[in-house]
Amino acid sequence: AHEFTHLLQPVFYDEDAWFGEGLATYYQEVLRARVGAITPTQCWEDLLRGLRAGLAAGDRATLAEESASMQRTRRYVRVYWWGAAFALTLDVALRRAGTGSLDAAARALHAAAARTPERAWRATEALRQMDEALGTTACSAMGREALASRAYPDVMAPLRELGVRAGDGDAVSFDDGAPLAAVREAITRRP
Repeated sequence: AHEFTHLLQPVFYDEDAWFGEGLATYYQEVLRARVGAITPTQCWEDLLRGLRAGLAAGDRATLAEESASMQRTRRYVRVYWWGAAFALTLDVALRRAGTGSLDAAARALHAAAARTPERAWRATEALRQMDEALGTTACSAMGREALASRAYPDVMAPLRELGVRAGDGDAVSFDDGAPLAAVREAITRRP
């Protein structure tokens, strides 16, 4: 599922691996749930496990530095899951604001990339394209903040808003009374 999601996005420069790999890592779980290959519970458990692994890799450098040096440092888990954490927080922010979703932004990015398939993209350019399609500046703003940060995103806050409650180990339960419980269900809903 991870590799197939790369077919839906442009090719990114190596130093922007965080973005393409992050989208693929997030969607590898979400899309499997949407088609019934795993349950929504398994999706959120897999996401939680991976997001925690990214956090456990420790803060050494900014996201931009980690991504640019990933091939040399071999910190793939950190970069992939930091990108997935970005994708999750962006998706939740877009849906909360009512300006769209990561799905809509990714579809617009795919359409734009299809017009110029022979070239690589920068993450900042992709985020601007997503903003343009959604009529917002949230994607670029969140991207700038993420790239400059040494701190892994606080993924527990959006998970709580979605009603995803961490239990023992990687087990999760759902709080259907959470403010964004409907968003949680929309993220994993079968088409």
